[in-house]
Amino acid sequence: MAIDNQSKIDSCMDFVQDHRNVALQFADAQLHVAPKVAKALDSKCQTHILADTTFGPCCVDSVAAEHCLADAIIHFGDACLSTPAINCPPILYVFDDDVVDVDDLVAKFMEVYGDCNSHVLMLFDVNTCHVLDDFKARLVDHSLSKLCIWSKVLDTYPATETFTHLIQGRGFDLPSNVSLDTIEAFYVGKDSLCVSNMMMTLSTVPFILYDPKVQTIVNPRTLVNSLLNKRYVQVQRAKDANVIGIVVGTLAVASFLEIIESLKALILANGKKPYLLAVGKPSPAKLANFPEIELFVLVSCSQNALLDSREYMVPIVTPYELSLALDHSQEWSTVNYNFNLQELLPVLTKQIQKAHQHALDHADDESDEEPHFSLITGGYAVKKTYATVTAQPTEDSNTALTKRFEGQVSTFTTTSAGAEYLQNRLFQGLEVQMGQTAISEVEEGRTGIARGYTHEHPL
Repeated sequence: MAIDNQSKIDSCMDFVQDHRNVALQFADAQLHVAPKVAKALDSKCQTHILADTTFGPCCVDSVAAEHCLADAIIHFGDACLSTPAINCPPILYVFDDDVVDVDDLVAKFMEVYGDCNSHVLMLFDVNTCHVLDDFKARLVDHSLSKLCIWSKVLDTYPATETFTHLIQGRGFDLPSNVSLDTIEAFYVGKDSLCVSNMMMTLSTVPFILYDPKVQTIVNPRTLVNSLLNKRYVQVQRAKDANVIGIVVGTLAVASFLEIIESLKALILANGKKPYLLAVGKPSPAKLANFPEIELFVLVSCSQNALLDSREYMVPIVTPYELSLALDHSQEWSTVNYNFNLQELLPVLTKQIQKAHQHALDHADDESDEEPHFSLITGGYAVKKTYATVTAQPTEDSNTALTKRFEGQVSTFTTTSAGAEYLQNRLFQGLEVQMGQTAISEVEEGRTGIARGYTHEHPL
């Protein structure tokens, strides 16, 4: 069912009854239906069509909606369902409805879980959640229905229901005697980054995927294990990086500003140099303009967090992976893999406090300057220190003051990694040659336009 179907438009009209200015956000591939939807809603409110989003169509563009003074947003198409930033107006998500053969879905489900005694968590893609009620009704007569834990896609903000567990915009409640370690998961939808993120978050849960397009059952755990191996390599590369670029990949997800500030403080506390980059949607060409940066950390929604960095000059990691790399006491673990920025914020805060205390306690210790073994190069690497911490502030102008958790002030004196990189380059730009160029008198230049100056003879 297309997003311009009458039933979809009716749900939008019910949503906008109490709003005057409504922003309609469409992906580029859906702009052809935008006039029809806007015309249908014009009788209820004033509409503004949003397109060409800054980062990705899956995120709600609350900044553009604020520019048109919208008091509500209707987001059409695929969505990451991330918790929006503070003061975001109410949101309604309208999804495409993929074709799903419910009879085949029930048959495949019974084929896999017919003899199962464990609880099964039912997860749906945003484009297949419309069959949830029909699928649930078909299983009422089966004893297996008592073992099903049904999740709900949260298609409005604020949500009309509350749940004890939330994963990738799907809320669900576990029975009192059931934990995440004892259940299995069944996902209805195509394989995507959303599925990979779910399986990495639920790393201990057996996962089965039903693809309605080809009507097959797939166990994608093998692909996720391969992905985890690649992420492990990225974490090891992050340990060797001394100059780290923080790439802003969203302006709409809750706590993204707090995460950026926490990452900057954490990088400084570990003696490394942070750079903050706002380049819109990341691309290899954009990030290649910063050759002095050895690692990028992308602050984005969960659906765009795992950016494939094969085409990039340096690795790109998530905030959680950077926290693993900078915490030497923490070992690699996939059990607590986290893409939620709000849940990651208190973890970073504790890690910053720990790094501050370690930096102050070992300010005169030379052990941190000793070479360490790198799993990437297979040899010893020397850590460069771009930030040093002192207990008392100095009068140096190039300092960053960070309040410690005990109320004291730690001063980080930093050096410029960009200037150091420029000094080591063979080509540093055009030579100024001040005082070495002969001064000539002012002469009259050309007159006219390029196709025929006045001093040129006509052909």
